[in-house]
Amino acid sequence: MTPCRPRPGPEGTAGPLLASPGRGLEGAMSLLVVLGYVVAVLLFLCFGVAPVFVWAEERRQFDDMSLFRTIVVVQVWILLTSIEAARLGALRTFFGVDVRLEAHTSCRTIALFILRTFFDGYEVLGEEHLSAARGRPVVVVANHQSMMDVAAIFTLHLKAAWVAKTTVFWIPGVGWLMALAGYVPVSRRDKASIKQMYSTCTTRIEEDWSLILFPQGTRNRRKILPFKDGAYNLASDLGVPILPVTICIPSDIWKNGTKIVSTAHPLVMDTRDKAKVKADTFRVILTPLAKANGDDMARPGVLLAKKKADYKGGGSEPEEPSRVGGGR
Repeated sequence: MTPCRPRPGPEGTAGPLLASPGRGLEGAMSLLVVLGYVVAVLLFLCFGVAPVFVWAEERRQFDDMSLFRTIVVVQVWILLTSIEAARLGALRTFFGVDVRLEAHTSCRTIALFILRTFFDGYEVLGEEHLSAARGRPVVVVANHQSMMDVAAIFTLHLKAAWVAKTTVFWIPGVGWLMALAGYVPVSRRDKASIKQMYSTCTTRIEEDWSLILFPQGTRNRRKILPFKDGAYNLASDLGVPILPVTICIPSDIWKNGTKIVSTAHPLVMDTRDKAKVKADTFRVILTPLAKANGDDMARPGVLLAKKKADYKGGGSEPEEPSRVGGGR
């Protein structure tokens, strides 16, 4: 009887059964190559495209910027938040740990590290008003001029969840850590998203968290934008005070790293009259910025940078708040 032999493959090679180990190795190598390309693309998007995109966005608000400083700051911010997001995400996924407070603390620690390392630090005014706000849930409302407003708010040391556009949570590292901290995403034109945002904000207030919103909706340091109603509806409906905050971002922050100054104003305890509260906080927050540029009163549409590189931020307050120092 003739013994069975494997049928020859093309060009005299062994048949399929004998060739399968080699093909499996080739398949694994191909998969590794594909994964390598995917990782390379992700790294390029995170550390190449994202920093340049941020520079281009900030360039619309600032006349004098250092491309190198901006790219390095964003790259370090993404790197550190990505590392923390991976660590805390593993704790939540595999061990069921509630990491919201730790993720929030990490967000603040990284923001303060960025300010102290790449800028001239920060200064916070109005400690007496912050002390009152730390003892209860509040809605923080602040003006919005730059991505560095986010770092400025963290200098207040409040246990507070951001209410931010859904797209912000897509930012590599930064957005992931925000999601782990339990911050609140919202899509402005989606009614279901707005309804979910109100529900989540209610839960955060019940859990003794404060909320942070930029009522202008979008950043603009060229002119004063009006305040939208969302923050005031939340405060009125939830029955919590409002903490107005003025953020002064110097015009040369991306060039020379000049110090950021944040000022906390007195709490607004009665938030039932939403129209009046909105008008009052608009005046309190933005009049100092308008006065620094030669206008007696803040009004929507008032220019904050009438000439390029004119705006320096700052401005005196009606009452002299206490200084709480800051960080180098």
